[in-house]
Amino acid sequence: YLLPHGELVVNFSRELQEEYVRTSSASMESLFVQGVVHTLTQSVLQNPQDPKVRNIRILVEDEVPTDAFPSHIDLKGPVIPDAQWLPARG
Repeated sequence: YLLPHGELVVNFSRELQEEYVRTSSASMESLFVQGVVHTLTQSVLQNPQDPKVRNIRILVEDEVPTDAFPSHIDLKGPVIPDAQWLPARG
């Protein structure tokens, strides 16, 4: 759901956490999180009548993810897109 100040809350199932425990690495977690954030903050996916999506809050089964996933990234607060995860244009 989208909050009035531009925070989009996404709620994943427990299976996401269970899968990542098996293949967890800092780079894989970062790639996953930034992939979600960059995808959902794209202006082409947004309704012009809604507030602009500025950041993403990730939940698992309505709760902040535990240390099991992600074990390398703090998801207690919202995440903003990080341009370093985008390919260089040239």
